[in-house]
Amino acid sequence: MRNIVLHLFFFLGPLLFAPVLAKYRNVTVDNTDPSIQYVGDWNQCSLNIGASYDGTRNCTGQQDATATFTFTGVAIYYISPLIGNRTTVLTLDSGPSVLVNLTQAQGQNPNWAIRWGASGLDNGPHTLVNYGSSNTTSSAVGEVDAFIYTVVEQDHNLAAIVGGAVAGAAALASVGACCIFGQSLADWLRQLVCFSPICHK
Repeated sequence: MRNIVLHLFFFLGPLLFAPVLAKYRNVTVDNTDPSIQYVGDWNQCSLNIGASYDGTRNCTGQQDATATFTFTGVAIYYISPLIGNRTTVLTLDSGPSVLVNLTQAQGQNPNWAIRWGASGLDNGPHTLVNYGSSNTTSSAVGEVDAFIYTVVEQDHNLAAIVGGAVAGAAALASVGACCIFGQSLADWLRQLVCFSPICHK
């Protein structure tokens, strides 16, 4: 029983205490990116075009028009300038409709910015849809300027550093455990290399 405990601690300890090492990167997708799938009558906007990201955006007032963007990540942000008295409708992963206010108040800077976002998503595929118009409000139109989504990347350099540190700490702790159980380090290392009945005959 003593040997089993020592072996389990050595092999499973790093897995139990190793942190999840990841870094996050934001990716910006402009309205002209082919990953955005447009259905219906979408055109280049003219109102407040200078306030748009990269100087362009697509618009539509057609009710059945959609712009669909599929991405893999943990967050998504909708980018748009402010445009007079306008709103737009979004859905994420076929969820409830979200009405995003794009109305420019008096004296307000109209330049593009994040107007809506969702974070803390499962790290997997997601679908954001922008609709051409809405039955609930006459001010809703389709407005696609840009999207920003956040991807998770493994930080291999940091993982190697922390993995080495965790393995070293586990080794030191295992030596201490040998002392607690009254087993010599030499005997424990021999059993670690060959942990089977034939090695102990």
